Amino acid sequence: MIYASPFSSLEVATSFARQLWFKESRIQSWLDTFSGHSHLYRAVRYAPGSMMRELLHWDRKYRAKFGFEFITSTETWESQNILDEVKVK
Repeated sequence: MIYASPFSSLEVATSFARQLWFKESRIQSWLDTFSGHSHLYRAVRYAPGSMMRELLHWDRKYRAKFGFEFITSTETWESQNILDEVKVK
């Protein structure tokens, strides 16, 4: 994406990304990408007690809205940062 940018519009960028992701990337690329990221539910074990409930609440909301779990590049022990990220989504 970096090498192909700048794009003339969001639609062109989205079309390019879909082509790259769904037609040109191997399945192993997808697995490698997601294996290096943290999942919201994993952050719960590092969170203080009061934050655990809030993380679980937002995890359920995110799953209901998007149909899959929230994935982030933020380290799992940075529970507050993950909570802030998921609230924006």
